[in-house]
Amino acid sequence: MAMATPKMLSLLLFMTILFALRFDTGVTFSFLPPKITVEIINDLAQLPTNNTSLIFHCKSKDDDLGIQTLELGGTYSFHFRRSPSILKNTLFFCSFTWPEQHPSRHYFDIYDQHRDGCKFCSWKIWKQGACMYEEETGRHDMCLPWNQPSQ
Repeated sequence: MAMATPKMLSLLLFMTILFALRFDTGVTFSFLPPKITVEIINDLAQLPTNNTSLIFHCKSKDDDLGIQTLELGGTYSFHFRRSPSILKNTLFFCSFTWPEQHPSRHYFDIYDQHRDGCKFCSWKIWKQGACMYEEETGRHDMCLPWNQPSQ
């Protein structure tokens, strides 16, 4: 029968303490990065027509969320876990368009791990760009223009 090494005993003690803390305090430990929720709100009310649908398509390097349509005031949300590595960047980008006399497609990085520190990221989509919306305060904390087209 092999004897336990000091490293194995330390690991066993560490795991026992974590297990005990979880049940004694109700605290759970997770080695996964936190779940992020991104919410998109159609706030195109400033356009001449009062019934403006927002059509958008969001993707990341690994996920394609498909083409979505939101009526004025409507919301759409999705969830994911950001990259656990500070060397990698989780990025979701979207294209937006809406009916008007001369419709055009606009692009925006709806979640950028290096820019956004939120766990619940709510974005109001306006004709000029997107504004991060803080529901508790009713404020727009960060308004950004559309991405510039690449040359």
